[in-house]
Amino acid sequence: MLIWNKNVFEINCVYKNDQYINVIAKHFHGMTCLIPGTNYRKSKVLWDIYKELEVEQLSWVIVGDMNCIRKRSEKMGGRDFFFSKVVNDFNYFIEEKVLLEAKHTGIQFTWTNNKKREARIVARLDRVLYNEECINRNYEIKVKHLQRVDFDHRPMLIFYEKRRKKRKGETSFIFEHFWFEQKDFRNIVKENWVGNRM
Repeated sequence: MLIWNKNVFEINCVYKNDQYINVIAKHFHGMTCLIPGTNYRKSKVLWDIYKELEVEQLSWVIVGDMNCIRKRSEKMGGRDFFFSKVVNDFNYFIEEKVLLEAKHTGIQFTWTNNKKREARIVARLDRVLYNEECINRNYEIKVKHLQRVDFDHRPMLIFYEKRRKKRKGETSFIFEHFWFEQKDFRNIVKENWVGNRM
């Protein structure tokens, strides 16, 4: 379900299927809302969206149930986490498309299997990703995980805020904490650090 403040955004649906809904917002650009489901190949769906819409030129946000965790700390209970092909594909998609993840407030875990005690599993499956063009247009995107009511996923409240413009010569540095969990992280940094010295 997608709900918005009509005094702030004028939303038009441009495409929908059983996997996602694409909307265009006046005063912003676009948003893809992923529909919860059992598709474990969400990264394939995301690649298709990017190819189809050529969204690199637009400020674009992808919201919803990604059905994938990115790192060990995003899950409690159930089987042990490992970097499966699905996880690696998802992280690669985010890296390749230079997407950023919106900072969140509220409880970290957005999904539960609704079981009790030892059988309980909680995970962060829902997230908000946005592209570089949002930064270029000075948008800051934040998300609040709300209270879960009669559903296995938490609703998310998304905030779009205009940031102050960067001063001349000011740059951004982006770092993802899950990089520490990648096998070759230290070697890659070491090779590139040494290789790029002046």
